[in-house]
Amino acid sequence: MERFRFYTPKEVAEILKVDYYTILRWIKRGELEAVRFGTRWRIPLEALEKFINQHKVGKEESREEENSIMELNLKALL
Repeated sequence: MERFRFYTPKEVAEILKVDYYTILRWIKRGELEAVRFGTRWRIPLEALEKFINQHKVGKEESREEENSIMELNLKALL
């Protein structure tokens, strides 16, 4: 079992189906927690899950569907 799991901004962009620069903008604004190793940004799995949970909207059914899609995308990258 991995103790820590980190994603690159590119991986997070693919998971969330948004542009790479949107991820960088969220990091710089402090909306998405990330750590910097040298010149490279990394997003901890826990921070990504927290971000997703904070941005849930709509009916419970649509939330469950979105969560399922996000979970599938996360699992595909693991």
